[in-house]
Amino acid sequence: MSHTRRIILERANNFRDLGGFPTSDGHTTVWNRLYRSEVLAFLTDNDWQKLRSLGVRTVVDLRGSDENKRLPVVPPEDIAYRAVSLISEKPKHPDGKKHGGSFDASLVVQYPDMFNGNLPGVAELLSIISAGLDTGSVVFFCSAGKDRTGITAATILHLCDVPDDDIVADYIVTCGYDSNPELGVYRRLAEKLDLSSMGGKLPEFLKRSEPETIWRLLDYFRASDVRSLLNDNGFSYQSQIELKGKLVE
Repeated sequence: MSHTRRIILERANNFRDLGGFPTSDGHTTVWNRLYRSEVLAFLTDNDWQKLRSLGVRTVVDLRGSDENKRLPVVPPEDIAYRAVSLISEKPKHPDGKKHGGSFDASLVVQYPDMFNGNLPGVAELLSIISAGLDTGSVVFFCSAGKDRTGITAATILHLCDVPDDDIVADYIVTCGYDSNPELGVYRRLAEKLDLSSMGGKLPEFLKRSEPETIWRLLDYFRASDVRSLLNDNGFSYQSQIELKGKLVE
């Protein structure tokens, strides 16, 4: 059976399957089980039907409540919606200035700091994804599908023992799809989100997904023993093994 990593939708340009990645113990991640995406607020009825055909039964929103209010995601009744913000509702800006909300903060907080600053939330998120996999396929998303989504994808692939090079490769392709001026998500976000704290427009660095950014997170995972951190914050070693079992052939 052939598989496609990037799933073509009418109103989401960066919806991707996390299947098919090799693992260090000689297996591969399962296709059609776990997906990553930009925000799903713009999906058409046809798009939602396509998600159903892919087996999606749970969508997990990584955005803050302020983003959710401005740009709500309302899936069909047969698809469960869960929300776990990967960033504090009132995160500190590195330079001490005020920010415009969780989306603004997600652009400036370093990935290791975002992860370490909300370890119970990360543990809860992984528990939700694991439970969702018991009923069907799962998709997780933030606004642009790069930062919080990238952290989540890297964490799960790391727990599945996917090599770092492949995790980095998955990350850096993100802005290639998002950069399409007509179909990419940035134009829609600029129209819907409050960008006053950013001078009224999205910063150019948002449109880059550079390898160094995700390498820093992976270095942090190794240096801090991320499996122990997750175990200590509510996602046990056994739960980590079970998650891998659901996602690796």
